[in-house]
Amino acid sequence: MGSEYVELEDLYLGNSKEDYTHLMEEIFGYIKPGIFGIPTVEKMAKGLSIHMNSKGIQMMPCTKKWFFNVKDGSSFIRGGLAQGTPVLLLTWNYSDRELRNHWVTVTGWDVVYGEEYMTVSNWGKKKTYSYDNWVSERSLLKGALYFSRNKCLDAPDVV
Repeated sequence: MGSEYVELEDLYLGNSKEDYTHLMEEIFGYIKPGIFGIPTVEKMAKGLSIHMNSKGIQMMPCTKKWFFNVKDGSSFIRGGLAQGTPVLLLTWNYSDRELRNHWVTVTGWDVVYGEEYMTVSNWGKKKTYSYDNWVSERSLLKGALYFSRNKCLDAPDVV
């Protein structure tokens, strides 16, 4: 993360798998799944906001649901990354088993011959997926979330 968000780095001061697991167990207490157990974008934003507030960190959640086209979601996700913050991405009932029914963390973005690719942390591993394929496939629910100190920004269109 960038130096602008150093207080977020203070949420995780450990350097071991056990430390990280402890943090996740702590945060889990703030996340309440919605109807049918689906952890919606709104529920995740609310739970993480309450957790950060309990630690004295004031940030605003930036959310986007239901990506209808490639540019719409791409500019939102890249806007979060441009602010130096990772972006949480939700895919529910998606055909790719690696991305189905959970959140991943987008940490990077590339454009190769006009096609957009997202680098994510997924099941503890760094992976790259075609964003274009992700957004065009049918899914019950898709959304993204990041936190900002100032305001939610979309990035300019990719050429």
